[in-house]
Amino acid sequence: LRPDLCPAPECAQSADCAPPFAACGAPLCADGVCLEVAAEPCGEGLYCDPTAGCRPAGRPDAFALPVPVEALGEAGDPALSRDLLELLCVRREAGVDRLFRSRRAALTEPWGALERIDSLGVEPVQGPELAEEDLTLFFTDGGDLHRARRASAAQPWSRAERIGELESGAAQFSPTLTGDGLEMYFTSEGSISRTTRATRSDPWTRATSVEELATPEVEGSPAVSPDGLTLAFSRAQPTGERALYVTRREGRAAPFDPPRILEELTVEGASDLNPWISDGARLLCFERRLGGARSVLCTRR
Repeated sequence: LRPDLCPAPECAQSADCAPPFAACGAPLCADGVCLEVAAEPCGEGLYCDPTAGCRPAGRPDAFALPVPVEALGEAGDPALSRDLLELLCVRREAGVDRLFRSRRAALTEPWGALERIDSLGVEPVQGPELAEEDLTLFFTDGGDLHRARRASAAQPWSRAERIGELESGAAQFSPTLTGDGLEMYFTSEGSISRTTRATRSDPWTRATSVEELATPEVEGSPAVSPDGLTLAFSRAQPTGERALYVTRREGRAAPFDPPRILEELTVEGASDLNPWISDGARLLCFERRLGGARSVLCTRR
């Protein structure tokens, strides 16, 4: 322990320990207290960034080693509110994907117990996305895109309605919206599609493929940052797993740059998919499938 940093903050899990207590090394949370771990070498090709953790050497834009959100257990499809105090995820019960929510009072507090959201009237629920000041929920039932609304974060969600103008006869997955609610990306037929609207009360335009990101491989689970300039997504690999990629563009009317695979996050035998990315693209949460289990992990840069 470093006396100059005492008293150490309390914690329920390692993910509760903010920098510098979440720098490099483990364990970080022990006996309810965040421990400062000596900045020992992170491993070959890595260095210790005290603001984020172990990063790949020579890559200032790289994400740190991800940390599991232990409070969620076996879950996937993460989506956070813009204040980062509400987290949605999907868990499988009796063979059906259902939507759950966890909350916390402050960024330094642990995530609370999971609550199942039963008011939507649709099952299964996949690919949740909070939009429009977190008062509109977009998701898919595994085929069509839906939305539901609530009056405030403390109120229940309305029954969901299908977004009829986007029905195409093809299955649609993983909706993600820009912060102004005027641009949406989703997956259809193994590629990423885009649709826009002039105002939030207008219908969505006919979706078109994001051609600069299309390859012969399967792309899916897009996540656009609120400013609309960064897009994270998954792509099938020759090994059969999925890996995360990230791309940027100079402006909302510009095409996306060639994407970069997030090599710093890849783990042999694991599939990483269903990302969520914050404003400024500093925080990334995603689903990892490994050995028949699924979990939610988060990382910063």
